[in-house]
Amino acid sequence: WAAVLVAYAQTLDGPDATGLARLRSAIEDFKATGARIRLPYYLALLADAHLRAGDAAAGLGVVEEGLSRGRETNERWWDAELHRLRAELLLTGGAGAAEAEAALRRALEIARGQQARSLELRAARALAGQVHVVFVTAPDQYAIIAFEQGAVDYLLKPAEPERVALTCQRLRARLKQEPDPMHDLLAQLSQRLGAGGLKPRA
Repeated sequence: WAAVLVAYAQTLDGPDATGLARLRSAIEDFKATGARIRLPYYLALLADAHLRAGDAAAGLGVVEEGLSRGRETNERWWDAELHRLRAELLLTGGAGAAEAEAALRRALEIARGQQARSLELRAARALAGQVHVVFVTAPDQYAIIAFEQGAVDYLLKPAEPERVALTCQRLRARLKQEPDPMHDLLAQLSQRLGAGGLKPRA
């Protein structure tokens, strides 16, 4: 597995055909040992390298391979990131925004279900500027920043029905405007949660 990480690190300065082939070879060598644990994660690294190389078709194939492997072994902890990468690759390949947004929403749904906050933020950063955002969370320390950055609302759990109704009212009013990207806020939250690693497409 170390060879996979080293090969991926070598693509960070700019993936070329040699670097991509080296990373794929390292993954195949890993599979040849009979090991399968973390394979969806390693395939996500390869998909990310293809994304940075601008090869959407190859990257999408790797994403599907990663999701398939996860289904086979029930190792689903990196599914959210694979769906986020799928969205980024779709956009790179010129697919419609609706298809990419559906993949990002799936990434958010999975991350929230797994309570994977860093992966949820990665998907949210990719969606930023395309949708209106309502924060639903227990901590209240980001509320002021959220409103300053353009969030529609900040709901603290557990929320009373009356409070949810107010949020819906605010959201209906905001739908007439373009969503705020909130890049600064999402970047701060990602940093606080240690969400580094794979970066969304610029």
